Amino acid sequence: MKSAASGMMRVRVYPLVANGLGAPIRFGINRALKHGDTALSNEEIDRIVDCCENELLNWFCDTFSFDEE
Repeated sequence: MKSAASGMMRVRVYPLVANGLGAPIRFGINRALKHGDTALSNEEIDRIVDCCENELLNWFCDTFSFDEE
């Protein structure tokens, strides 16, 4: 049986946050559109998601310190 790995696992916070934003934003947009009369193309949704991600990442970077090694 292998022994458990020793040491601390470090989380790369910035990629975690960056990659974790797009899916929930896209889900929320699709859910809102499902319950309304507005239709958007995939390109329009992509632009909205990109803008939201950019603004949120700017806020995260201004608010938190990411120690990347």
